[in-house]
Amino acid sequence: MIKINEVFLSAQGEGPDSGIPTVFLRLSGCNVECKWCDSKYHTEVKETLSVEDLVKRVQDVDRYQSGRVYITGGEPLVQREFVAHLVYQLTQQKYDCTIATNGTLSTPSWWRLVTWDVDMKCPSSGVTKFEDSWVSVGRKNRVKFVVADRQDLNFVLTVLPDMKRVNAPTLLVSPMIPTVGTHTQNWLQEVWNFCVQYNLRYSLQIHKVIFGAKKGV
Repeated sequence: MIKINEVFLSAQGEGPDSGIPTVFLRLSGCNVECKWCDSKYHTEVKETLSVEDLVKRVQDVDRYQSGRVYITGGEPLVQREFVAHLVYQLTQQKYDCTIATNGTLSTPSWWRLVTWDVDMKCPSSGVTKFEDSWVSVGRKNRVKFVVADRQDLNFVLTVLPDMKRVNAPTLLVSPMIPTVGTHTQNWLQEVWNFCVQYNLRYSLQIHKVIFGAKKGV
């Protein structure tokens, strides 16, 4: 049985798939406490469903037949065995699955079945752990740096040599957006210039710009 916080249809709000209609599965539970967690409500277990029932829920929610599922949390790999079963079932139904992970837990044996969005925590997050096996998972997958200050940008520069090697994932830099205002605008521009200077992909959380902290979007 899988512990679930919410299931909803929306558009992807960040990364290379921005704007594409997607079914989101937010699972409950996490193994770290990140200062910048934007879904602290993930601790609430709204439902507990079997994998089979959850697949049916996805099909019901996916009214436009997007064929895309984004599994997030919390940390999905806290429920690793159940998520493995879920992934097998969804891929059998021809769903294109992406899983968001905080990068602190090891890559599962079935990692090649899905696309991964791996969050490499920067110093401002308060989380220092990272599982090195995520560094060599290929360009199909993405490693994201959420940056809140210049110390975080310097951290990105220190790890770039290890990240930019053969079979390395695509690298994304995402500016932290606490609010939309003058200070945030300046920070968005600074991160933009940083990405241009170091040939990195800029990833704006457009759902936050549009909806703020609203849930279910």
